[in-house]
Amino acid sequence: MSGAATMHQAAAVRQTPGQPPYGRDNEQEYGPGPVPDRGRGQGGGYGQGDLEPSPSRHTVTFGELVERVRTDGLYDSTQRAEAVTRSVLAGLGRQLTGDERVELARVLPWEAALEFSAQIPAARQLTGLGFVQDLAARTGSGPGPARWDTGSVLRNVGDLAGPELLDRVLAQLPDGYALLFGRVQLARRSETPRPAA
Repeated sequence: MSGAATMHQAAAVRQTPGQPPYGRDNEQEYGPGPVPDRGRGQGGGYGQGDLEPSPSRHTVTFGELVERVRTDGLYDSTQRAEAVTRSVLAGLGRQLTGDERVELARVLPWEAALEFSAQIPAARQLTGLGFVQDLAARTGSGPGPARWDTGSVLRNVGDLAGPELLDRVLAQLPDGYALLFGRVQLARRSETPRPAA
């Protein structure tokens, strides 16, 4: 028996009931290391030590979030709404850093938080338009459908975040995201003072 087979068997023996065995297939989905426990607030994690789940802050389940996206986006199936939700959350995870990233992960349903926080933040943030274009390129859709998909998900993410956290998220992001979250885009204040009249 090969060393790899022995390791795989040992990992499978250590798994807990209801948890998929760790192996090459799960490594692609979860990355190296033990498979995260999908139970709410039990073990596992988001892949980053500071993003431990906070079950008391989860107000909806992942299924409920997907259903809201399906209804708002007028998608013909739950599967399509789930795929859109995951794609947009992954894109948002590449844009946010710091406290806002951690706090947003904590208010999202468990599976949504995993999708969001599994992404490595990009070195350079995209504008709202750039976000939509990037989503279109990654999903193979046009800019119109990508804009629709983005809005259908981010409006619901904004509802879960609440006004105070959403204000901070929008303050961290470049221009163009407010409309995607269903808010009016306000002009940002200039850092240089106006000359006196």
